[in-house]
Amino acid sequence: MRSAERGAAEFYFALPRLVAHLRGANSDRTENNWIEANIAGAAVMLVSFLAISSFLWSASTLSMQIILLLPTVVITWLVWLLVLYVDAQLIKVLRAVGLLRGVPNARLQSLFISTITTVFACYLLNREPFLGTVAAVWIVAVFANLLATVVLAFLRHRHNAG
Repeated sequence: MRSAERGAAEFYFALPRLVAHLRGANSDRTENNWIEANIAGAAVMLVSFLAISSFLWSASTLSMQIILLLPTVVITWLVWLLVLYVDAQLIKVLRAVGLLRGVPNARLQSLFISTITTVFACYLLNREPFLGTVAAVWIVAVFANLLATVVLAFLRHRHNAG
């Protein structure tokens, strides 16, 4: 791992760190926390699947939705393969033109994935109540995580200054 990547991956999942800090526990956990990563990954896949299925099934009957369930899972997987490929190519272009060289690939990939998932969530907001609720939970979680990132950065800066 490059030295830039070692120090830069501090606040991927800032909200659990902030909660741990407020409880007085150690908030300097590693980014290899599999529980956080799996919860975030499952949320990304859930929001993506719901958005894609909502788009594909908008006028389908229940029996047709059941038939389309497995193909929709495969389509969701293929969409993410395409998204990750485009992400990798975009990062290569950004590096080639000299932009964001100090930002680790994992950080850029995380930003791209969370942005795409938030777009999916925005699409779901005006759908059925259950879909809108899932979308709202995702958007609130992203906002809370961003706010926790700012708070942790402020606390770290204050701790280092004093």
